[in-house]
Amino acid sequence: AEEAKAKGNALFAKGQFMRAAEMFTEAMHLDSSNHIYPANRSAALLKESKAEAALEDAELSAKLCPSYAKAYFRKGQALAFLGRLDLAIDALKKALDLEPDNQAVKGTLENFQRLRNGEDPEAILENPATMTPEGAEVEVEVPKQAREGDNVTLQINVPEYGPVKLQAKIPAGKKAGDKFKVKIGSLTELAETKRVEAIKAYKFGRMQKAMEDFTDAIHLLPSDPSLFVNRSAVYYALGRVE
Repeated sequence: AEEAKAKGNALFAKGQFMRAAEMFTEAMHLDSSNHIYPANRSAALLKESKAEAALEDAELSAKLCPSYAKAYFRKGQALAFLGRLDLAIDALKKALDLEPDNQAVKGTLENFQRLRNGEDPEAILENPATMTPEGAEVEVEVPKQAREGDNVTLQINVPEYGPVKLQAKIPAGKKAGDKFKVKIGSLTELAETKRVEAIKAYKFGRMQKAMEDFTDAIHLLPSDPSLFVNRSAVYYALGRVE
């Protein structure tokens, strides 16, 4: 079983997540009492967007070993992927109770709490950026309350439309007061970015933000009918079916 787990870990490190999950499954068949194997498979399955199965494995791991913090960490990650953010936060709090010094859990919990509250910190811009046909480049200063890996919100002006907000991830090694550059592509690429942000907001239950992001995407790329379909799903979720 340990040999199968080691093979799974090696495959996971190479990004071969389904093959890794298969090895963790083999380990579980050989030793069904080990709590680490389902936790590992949970991580691999979530990488493949199989959140329901990942959640089941995380819960199995926690059942086998109620004091295993990583089981609750995996549970929280899976729940967040499914848009069940309040339950995800509860699971991460349990993980942190078990391992108070676990920085990965702390950082993820803080990020989920900000997501729930819609509190991505605003980036500090040296100069307002304006889109051109070729795109734009924005210089961003990391705000005080943010750190590497966090998302920050920045704003860019789009001619004939107005300001559009975007998220940018703070690069590794950057701390409060440091600066980094964000490249923004064409209007089509910007519209796709807004679509991705909208889908993420939808999954986390932030319907108002999802509607705003889809609306931005529609104004940027009105020829794409799928954006209207996506926004209609948000309207439905908000109870606006007229």
